[in-house]
Parts: sequence; C-alpha cells; structure tokens
Amino acid sequence: MQGFFKILRRIWQRLRRWLGFPFWGRFAQGKRRDSDEPRRGGFSPKPPSVPLADAEYEFLFAELLQGVRRGWSRAQVLQFIRAVGSGPIAAGWVAWLRGFGDRLLAAPGGNRELAQRAIALGRMDCPPLGTVAAEIGQKLREVSDRAPRTPELSEPSAIADCLDKGHWQLNRRQYASALLSFQRAAQWEPDNPEVAYGLGLASLRLGLFRQAIEQFDRALAVAPEDLAAIAHRGLAYDALERGAEAIAECERVLDLDARSARDWCARGRVLLYLRRPHEAIAAYDRALALEPTHARAWYERGNVLYDLQDYPGAIVAYDEALQYQPDYAPAWLNRGAACGNLGHYQEAIAAFDRVLDLQPYDYHGWLRRGQTLQHLHKYAEAIAAFDRALQIRPDDPLASRYRNEAQNRGHSR
Repeated sequence: MQGFFKILRRIWQRLRRWLGFPFWGRFAQGKRRDSDEPRRGGFSPKPPSVPLADAEYEFLFAELLQGVRRGWSRAQVLQFIRAVGSGPIAAGWVAWLRGFGDRLLAAPGGNRELAQRAIALGRMDCPPLGTVAAEIGQKLREVSDRAPRTPELSEPSAIADCLDKGHWQLNRRQYASALLSFQRAAQWEPDNPEVAYGLGLASLRLGLFRQAIEQFDRALAVAPEDLAAIAHRGLAYDALERGAEAIAECERVLDLDARSARDWCARGRVLLYLRRPHEAIAAYDRALALEPTHARAWYERGNVLYDLQDYPGAIVAYDEALQYQPDYAPAWLNRGAACGNLGHYQEAIAAFDRVLDLQPYDYHGWLRRGQTLQHLHKYAEAIAAFDRALQIRPDDPLASRYRNEAQNRGHSR
C-alpha cells in the first residue's frame, strides 16, 4: 500500500506543474503562530440534507471515476458514496446520472474510455449508482463501435456558442459537461481544430488521457503549429509515463513561434515544466501584453511566482485573475495558500471559504482549510475539514496524516 501511495505522490508532483494545481509542501510545514486567538463558534461542516446542484453531482462523479482509475477497493467506493449522503441526495445523484447518460449517448462519436470507467464502477457492486453507471457504460461502448452518423446542419453561431460554453465549464471544473458541449459542436464540425482541442482539454481534465491524445492529434492534423494543443498533448503523454514523448512536445513548443496570448501561455507552461521559471514569467508577460484581461495567464503567472516563493507577487497576480474572473476557484485556492505561507491565516481562511462557496465538494479547499485551522490551533474544526476531504478522497494519505496530527495535538492541549 505504501508503494501505491508513493506512485500517487509521484504522479501528483508531475501533474501539478502542468495543471496549475495548489502547492503543498512549504505551507504544510510553516510555523505555528501562538499569538493567534482561537475563533469562537467555529465552522462545522455538515453534509447537506437536500439534493445538490447538477454541477456538484458532476464534480463528485468525476472524483469517483478518478478513484476507480486509481484502484479504489469496493469498500472505498462505498465509503465515498455513503459520505455524499442518502435519501434525497442519493436519489438526486442517480437522477442526475441518468440525465447525464442520456446526453452522453446523444452526443456523436462515443466515449470508449469513459465507458470503460463507468463499467468498472458498476463491477464494484454499489447499487443503485453503480448499476446505472454500468448501464450507461455498456450503451456508450456500443455507440463507440457504431459508424458515425451524419450530423445535422447548424449555424456557425451555434458552434461558437458550444465552444464558449465548453470553455466556461472547463474554467469551473465542470469537465463532464464541457465534454458534452464540445461533443455537440463536433456533431456539426468534427474536423474543426478548436472543437478537437476542446474535446482534448475536457478529456484531459477527466483523466481520459488516451482519448485526450486522440483529440489533440485531430486538432494538430488541421493546425499543426497550435502550441496549446502540442503542450497539452505533452501533458497527456507525461500522465501516461511516456516521458520521452512529453519532452519532445516541450521542445517542439519552444521551437515554434508564439503569436497569440494562448501561444505564450502554452510556452509558459512548458518552461515551468522544464524548471525554467524566470523564462516562464517572461512568456506570461508577453501573453498579458497581448491580452491584459487574460485571467488564466495571470493565474499561471501567479503559480510561477508561488513556486519561486514570491508569495506577495503571487497574490498580486491572483488578484488580477480574480478581477477579471471573480468565480475562478483555483485562483482563490492558491491565493489562500500564498496567504498561509505569509502567516496571514485569517485571510487564507476567507479565500478557502470562497472556494467552498463556489465548489462545496472541493477536496483541495477542505484540505487547505484544515491545514490553516491547524495553524490557528483550532483542532476540532481542522479535524472536521480533514474529514470532509477524506469523504471526497478516502484513499488520500495526506489528509489522513494531517487529521491524525490535529487529533494528537488537540488531545495534548
């Protein structure tokens, strides 16, 4: 089991640079501030008793499929499902999954890799959710084996609307819905490189790495110098531990001319992956010179500064990103982490609360909130936050370790 956790940590360390996910080490090891007074009447997270929003069910389903991919046991799958809730919540999740399955089946092209994950979930013997997932997976597999159907004609504006909606959903971590939006666009223009790129991004975020590579291949067949597609294909190769191909993609990005803000952002990601952070910052500066309101560029620039331990500079960049996209949850999350590294714990808590307002089932938000509460010596609240993180990812060794530390320190006071 320890070997399994080491593999997970190694994969995480590779992916965090590409995806811009939060950074753990330095904040986790920060010094406690004995002068901070405990807050009275603290925050006690409780599972809701009414059905969730569709976006929350989608987020949880994606986490569940990722857990199955990581090798969860039947007991871990059941623990996850039970932690979400029963009664109206469970019934709402099953109803959402049926509707989601209908939308998937109506989309062109099928989703073979997603079908395999759903079938694997069904084999865990976790009805009714697993039963419905298995039914959808079987039908999806059959659809994938059929010849593609002739799409209906559409106005160009409809395709643009699907692309805009898909990227909006990606920015809010609604990856499954984004996949459907891009698939709808593919029904009308399957050879459009922007459509294929969107399908690749959504597949990548869902952990469907082989499917992502196929879509990026399609995009690059039409637009061979799309730096963003090349860079993200490199990420998919890296996630599959095909390191030589990932490095080759990085080198190709650096060899080509960057012309747009998206190109410069792609170059920045590659340079950070190659551990050339100062060059990455220069690339993001070029992107922002072309498009000053590019929230993603500000966010990723902040991540580079964070990696350099320039936490005040990182906060400035995150604030710029949030100025242009106030509901950008990853920017709130990393802003909170930067505040925590500066010892501004109350400000960090406020940022993590904003994350959890936007995404109540965000594993990283709960884990970070628990770490911050532990720095404030609020051990009972920290334990409650770590418990929520473990409800979402039952196999996570980091949340378990922090929970045990909080419990031990709470008992010693």
